[in-house]
Amino acid sequence: MAHGWCFLLLTLARRFHVVTEKRNWDDARQYCREEFTDLATVDNMADVDEIKSALQDAGVTFEAWIGLYGGLPKWRWSLADEGFYETNSTHPYVLVEEEKTWADAQRYCREKHTDLASVRNQAENDKIYSDIHSRLVAESYSWIGLFRDAWEWSDGSSSSFRHWAPGPKTGGDKTRHRVRIKISGLWNEVRGGLFRSDLICYEALPTVEVVSPQSPFYSGDVVTLSCDIPKYTGPHQYGWIKDNNTVPGKTNRTITINLPEDSGQYQCHRRRDGSSVEPYISRAFNMTFNALPTATVEVVSPPPFYSGDVVTLSCEIPEYLDWHQYVWLKDNSPVPGKTSQTIAITLPLEAGQYQCSGERNHRPMTSSVSSSVDINAVVKRTQIVRVEMEMASDVDVEDPDVQEAFLQQIEQRMKDKGLTGNVQLSWRRQPDGKVFHKKKEKRDEL
Repeated sequence: MAHGWCFLLLTLARRFHVVTEKRNWDDARQYCREEFTDLATVDNMADVDEIKSALQDAGVTFEAWIGLYGGLPKWRWSLADEGFYETNSTHPYVLVEEEKTWADAQRYCREKHTDLASVRNQAENDKIYSDIHSRLVAESYSWIGLFRDAWEWSDGSSSSFRHWAPGPKTGGDKTRHRVRIKISGLWNEVRGGLFRSDLICYEALPTVEVVSPQSPFYSGDVVTLSCDIPKYTGPHQYGWIKDNNTVPGKTNRTITINLPEDSGQYQCHRRRDGSSVEPYISRAFNMTFNALPTATVEVVSPPPFYSGDVVTLSCEIPEYLDWHQYVWLKDNSPVPGKTSQTIAITLPLEAGQYQCSGERNHRPMTSSVSSSVDINAVVKRTQIVRVEMEMASDVDVEDPDVQEAFLQQIEQRMKDKGLTGNVQLSWRRQPDGKVFHKKKEKRDEL
């Protein structure tokens, strides 16, 4: 006896079919491959329970073929999920300090956890070794999921699940042995496959997979979806469904959709060419998308702008810092030669409505196009006002400081009277260069 290391068991999306036509094992496999996918592969007790229910519904009273047959002995892992061995994801291990046989340890781990431990690399081996020696006495042994047997599945699956009926099993060469399942769910080993029995086929359900690009998806993306069929063995007719409605004209294995207008829930189905079996529909794939990063045109130079002004605009995109190029639009047309974050435009020659967007080398590869900003020159209106001023004789009215003080006083009086806005005051100089002239006295008429 030894302790055991237990380590989500993912199963293929599929449906089982009971065929109540007596056939030998080879004919049964050929029929299942032509009409469905293959003879049944059984991964776990949930599959066993489903097959038991299907056998009862079909009125089977004895046994039916499944896809297990004898082959050459080889080592394999108890955990049959092939995807587990293709990733580097970490999984916790659980040391069960109860002595069990290997078969009992496998059954316990599958019921309470996932399965007996699979060891994919040296780091995982060292982790298990360290934990054993920190919690158990020296020279203790613990079961892991590696085992050796001579059984193969018709579809090539690596499932190690077995559910044998009690009793001795034959030894030696098993290459001509086949397996049937009882209505109780237990399995019987049959020497040779010539006996004629009912059969259990399985139908692999299609799945909607993304071909390109990689998620997440963004507004403006063109996404290719594929209707994938596990254990695909021949030509099929395809159909696509969006938001529970058939997509007209889409009968290929792949479809191309444009975001955001084609977003929604997608399903696919397929029927084997020439088959009378109703097509199965995949689980829904929710095609959603993210909004592109927001671009904004900011005016660096303060308005208002006048003829002759040089105005600086900046394209601001807070999300991400690696925008390597910018696209500027004027009146909805690209501005040639303007690819930097800031641009300078001269009024009134380059007046118009400006927008911008950013480009980068990674997804999302572009931002949204900003809202437009209207850049135009304001026409200046000049009004000449004559001002009469009384002042002491010792004030030098041609002194620039004195003239500036006068302007400030006039501006303040305008504000006091509610005259606000963009008003600029300046003195108008006469041809002689002076601003002020003494008022001529009028002579009294005789």
